[in-house]
Amino acid sequence: MTVDFSNWAAAVGAQVDGDAVGIAGFRLEPGNWRAALSGLHDLGLVRLELLAGVDRESHDEVYAVLTDGLGTQVMVCTTAPPEGLASIVPIFPGAQWHEQEAHEMVGIVFRDDQGHEVSNEPFLLRPDHPRFPLRRAAEKASESS
Repeated sequence: MTVDFSNWAAAVGAQVDGDAVGIAGFRLEPGNWRAALSGLHDLGLVRLELLAGVDRESHDEVYAVLTDGLGTQVMVCTTAPPEGLASIVPIFPGAQWHEQEAHEMVGIVFRDDQGHEVSNEPFLLRPDHPRFPLRRAAEKASESS
């Protein structure tokens, strides 16, 4: 199945962000995150393969890889604003695990439909473990000790 992303991209303001190893890539504005992923789901990309948070030093980013299970893949990314990003759990229920991991490891904040912060309960690290171990500041702190 070949998916034409042009109408979707125009509707959500997605900018082409390369084609990495056969995966179409798009950059989104944070305010369009949930609507964009909902639109991709409507196009048949119903499998969330990956959602990850990345500390880029000057800002945080969130990446998601979606597939249709038949070979079509797309990667979307957006800047994660400090106030938080809309949770995609209503579209992809399995995203809850990924969002919790992104919060616990990098500090990405996700918000539900009412604007409440979600995914802030520790589930991978012990309660006494330093917060956000995959942040660059955490790496620098561990190098200096």
